[in-house]
Order: sequence, then structure tokens, then C-alpha cells
Amino acid sequence: MIQEIIVYIIIGVVFLILVRGAFKMFMKKGDSSGCAGCSGCDIKPTSKEDKDNKPNSCCH
Repeated sequence: MIQEIIVYIIIGVVFLILVRGAFKMFMKKGDSSGCAGCSGCDIKPTSKEDKDNKPNSCCH
């Protein structure tokens, strides 16, 4: 009996973590950049001329 209660508590905690993560993902404010939050982008401006020409998409 106690084992079932512990299992239900663990399942409930995991479910709450998943719901919270999904809620944060859908409620995230939009990012206007082409990278959409990608911080490990290989397309980075290297010269002054490149800084004026930002990429349309990033990492994909």
C-alpha cells in the first residue's frame, strides 16, 4: 500500500514538471531574431560588413 502511494506521488510530480515545462514553452514571448533563441549558432558576423547583414535563419 505505501509503495503505491509513493509511486502515485512520483508520477504526480513528474506530471507537474512536464505540464509546467509545456506551459513555459507555449507562453514564451516571441523572439524577433532569425535564430529564435539559438545561442550556439555557427552563422556569426565576423567583419563589420557582415554585422549589417544578419542571417535570416540560424542553426537549421
